[in-house]
Amino acid sequence: MIGGYGAAAWLVAAGLGVFLALLWLRAGARRRHHVLDDLLALRRVLERDPLQGLEQAGMVVRRLGLAGLQWDGEWYGAPVAGVVGKPPGSAEASVARMFAQPDVTLNLRVSLHGMRGEARLFAVQSAHLLFAIVDGALAARELALVSAMTQRARVAVFMQHDLRNLVQWIELIAEDVQQAPTPEEALRIAQRIRQGAALAHDRARRIAGALLRPDDREAPPSDEWRVLDVAADLAQAAQLHQVALDLEMPPGQAPSFTWSAQAWATVLDNVLGNVSRLARERMVPARCRVRINRRGQDFSVSFETPDLPLEMPILRLFEPWSGTRPGGTGLGLYQARRAALAAGADLRAQPCDKGLSVTLCVNCKNS
Repeated sequence: MIGGYGAAAWLVAAGLGVFLALLWLRAGARRRHHVLDDLLALRRVLERDPLQGLEQAGMVVRRLGLAGLQWDGEWYGAPVAGVVGKPPGSAEASVARMFAQPDVTLNLRVSLHGMRGEARLFAVQSAHLLFAIVDGALAARELALVSAMTQRARVAVFMQHDLRNLVQWIELIAEDVQQAPTPEEALRIAQRIRQGAALAHDRARRIAGALLRPDDREAPPSDEWRVLDVAADLAQAAQLHQVALDLEMPPGQAPSFTWSAQAWATVLDNVLGNVSRLARERMVPARCRVRINRRGQDFSVSFETPDLPLEMPILRLFEPWSGTRPGGTGLGLYQARRAALAAGADLRAQPCDKGLSVTLCVNCKNS
């Protein structure tokens, strides 16, 4: 009988021990779960400012049970160093990792002083998790920098062509002024400068705006979409680039449609600018036949140069850097087509007699 009571007491004691052990394990798991949550929360601080995040890591390091965290290295040309908790000594057990980026080098060491068994294993895993978070923060920072620099470089490439168009206008004017044989001819050139000044000012304003806001380069803001006076805009652009236009349009009303003013200006600048430069290089009059057509909600403007033979295959016409003309950027027509596509239109090319026809197709319903 007594033996039965003893066995029962032993079983109760064993069950109570197991229950207490489970409670202890559960409490430890919860504690470590909260610690890992704190470590992951530290990631947001590290992503904003890695150095500040390391300085604020003291509480997390202590809750992880780590003896200390030490770092040193170079931060964009400046030496950095810091320590949280007890710095690991040279003879102490520690976990270390070096992080190397183009402008940043950091050496992190986590002290494992006095740790044994399960606590040491958990500390090692926590240190590696901390290293992974720091590595991710530095990589995200470098990726953001590379993305920003790539965007700036891309804008600079496009701006190079836009600036060249504006400089081309100044060059044409200066050349004509120098060659003016009489005061009357100089006065006529001055009148032409006055007529093109507003358009040139608008081009310069667009270039300055794009340089100041490179992220807005692709899509024109909505307030620049307006009803375009096609004939008037063509006349101004032709005056700017000194191209004689033969305009063919439906009788009865002046053609107009609603579209992006910036994309329209980009198409006119690059198409007529190329006609002007090519004609001058070949020492022939710069002329362009423009056909305007409207069928329902589809509006098209065709620029035809039948007397200016194309020196490259048509399939290469809108390809970037495919131009062979000396001094050219090779981006003009590529840029024009990109602007048209971004505004819901398209720019196509096909043969026209000896030369070329470039057609802008706009669906007014989409615009």
